[in-house]
Amino acid sequence: APVTPAAPAAPVTPAAPAAPAAPAAPAAPAAPAAPAAPVQPQAPQPQQWTQPQQVPPQWSQQPQPQQWTQQPQPQQWTQPQAAPQQPWPQSQQQWQAPAPGASAQPKKRGKGGLIAAIVAVVLALVVGVGGFVWPGFFKQDKGAAGADGAISQAFARKATPEEYYRAVETNSADSLAQHLATAYDNLLLSAAATDDVSVAGSIKLAPGDKAREMLTDSFGSLVEQVNPGEDFQWFKSISAVYDLSRKGDLLGLDVGVQLNDTDLLHANGTLRSGDSLCISIPELSERYLSIPMEYVDLDAMMGRVNLGAMFGSAAEDPETMQRILKALPDAATVETLLRTYLTEAVAQIETVSRSDGTLSVADVSADYTVLTATIDPETAVKIVQALGPKLKEDKDIQKLIQDMAAAAQQDGSAKYKEFTDKIDELLGDPDKIRQDMKNDIVITVYLDKKTSEVCGRIVDTGARKFELAMPEAEGRFGLMLRVTDDGKETFQLIGSGKRSGDLLTGDLDLQVKDEYYGVIGLDGFDIEKAKDGLLVGGVDLKPSASVWKLLESSGSALPESAKSVLDSLTFHLDLDSSKEKSSAVVTVSAGSGTLLTISFEGSRSAAKKIAPAEGVEPADWAGDITLEKLEKVVDSLEKAGVPAAYTEMLDASLGRVFG
Repeated sequence: APVTPAAPAAPVTPAAPAAPAAPAAPAAPAAPAAPAAPVQPQAPQPQQWTQPQQVPPQWSQQPQPQQWTQQPQPQQWTQPQAAPQQPWPQSQQQWQAPAPGASAQPKKRGKGGLIAAIVAVVLALVVGVGGFVWPGFFKQDKGAAGADGAISQAFARKATPEEYYRAVETNSADSLAQHLATAYDNLLLSAAATDDVSVAGSIKLAPGDKAREMLTDSFGSLVEQVNPGEDFQWFKSISAVYDLSRKGDLLGLDVGVQLNDTDLLHANGTLRSGDSLCISIPELSERYLSIPMEYVDLDAMMGRVNLGAMFGSAAEDPETMQRILKALPDAATVETLLRTYLTEAVAQIETVSRSDGTLSVADVSADYTVLTATIDPETAVKIVQALGPKLKEDKDIQKLIQDMAAAAQQDGSAKYKEFTDKIDELLGDPDKIRQDMKNDIVITVYLDKKTSEVCGRIVDTGARKFELAMPEAEGRFGLMLRVTDDGKETFQLIGSGKRSGDLLTGDLDLQVKDEYYGVIGLDGFDIEKAKDGLLVGGVDLKPSASVWKLLESSGSALPESAKSVLDSLTFHLDLDSSKEKSSAVVTVSAGSGTLLTISFEGSRSAAKKIAPAEGVEPADWAGDITLEKLEKVVDSLEKAGVPAAYTEMLDASLGRVFG
């Protein structure tokens, strides 16, 4: 599954939202110092980017009269001067950060310091991860909710900006905690179970007309003498099916090979790591062949999750990895921790302004209520003072830190003491928190005027900015995700399409830094299931030349003959996944023709009973193979549609060997 949720937000190693380092958006016009007094807006700051196609600003707000007396001049996004190698599709539009509620120019960037130990994890989740899982992620279902489960319009009208924001983000925390915990269970915990479990499935490769043409061009001259006029039209598919079951160091297996959906050979037996593989191929012998085996990583064979990217290179060791997986808390604990600390952090935010704004991405625009919250150094102190004592007293936090330390073969008690000492240090020196926090954090959320659902979010830390928008109007959606860092854009995904219920269909353009990487198409993609870490629906991928350049730069040299084919490749994925099973059909096309179709199916269940097999020596096992048995295998090839020219040649060869 493409999304792997991180472990719960453990205060041991807090981090900012996991997103590519990114360029900060162009600065918005400075807000007037005193909202009540008429103030002329400052002239726009010099822009670092220019828009090649002169696309008009896409995100603007109509400020309320009581907040602004002059409408600020809009700013415009522009493309980096190092333009991508191919033009951006016309569907790609830019958007503009709102002026109302925008923070003043950020202060000089600092190091971040100690406050990250508590504040970063909590705020990153509520303002970053939640917003970036998907726009419209936060369905309001608690707090100041009406009978229909949404924040009532009456409450939204009468509440102060601070009360409204608190209600929205409290409900956001509830929804985020629930969905992240479910995704954590579906993707990480289920994959962590590699013992006392069975996995079964199949892999099928079906060549298309383009692939058959390539086979004919490559091997036609070699087989011409055997089968004149060979065009490989008989070759429909080749498949492998498997059923693996594990208990401890013993693995039971049953695998098979099919040609054109016809069984050819299958094997069954047992494998004991560090001992031997005992395997039977019934078409050749009823007895088991014994093959000595060194250490075999059974966890990897059963689909173990690779935790190296999350926990460092030490986690790539199989034994360390399994200790970490077993130390992870259950989904209910993760949900409780997320909800508790996200809600508590939001409750400390008191500086909020309210306005009306328009959210526009590509060809989709809609009007929203805009709330802008500011976390200044004093608010950061309040958050630490509110969360610190709770974190010290939380037994789930203590267990998590100690268990994870033990899994990494470290002193859990010492690690937990380091954590509590750090909290005491923060609580005892508020000035240190103020000094470490060099920039205000400004959070802007765009809310549906009827349901108060979050449809857009900007998180500006001064040096880094995360922007996400998904406006909807008349059955269409626009989607834009952008990350900027120190004024340089490092990630952007933007496009639009149609929405029907929970299903999205449209095209999104992907850019990383200055490189355009192609189009990601959605074809009936289910966004509700995606919230829980499950991928259901169609996805189209059209890589640009930059993708193949990236492969070459990593050391994968590509021959010139392959580059022309790669430039025309497109991929269509039909995905369907649940906690217990999943399937995917990948169709690879070159130009207008199909090159290859690859089908995957897989499921997980409780382990089956395994009876250890007893094998014989290879020489004894080979003595069971007879000409009659091999001829039956050739008969299976004939049933599969292999041309008689090939099967007759095989029969003749076997006759000479056994003659």
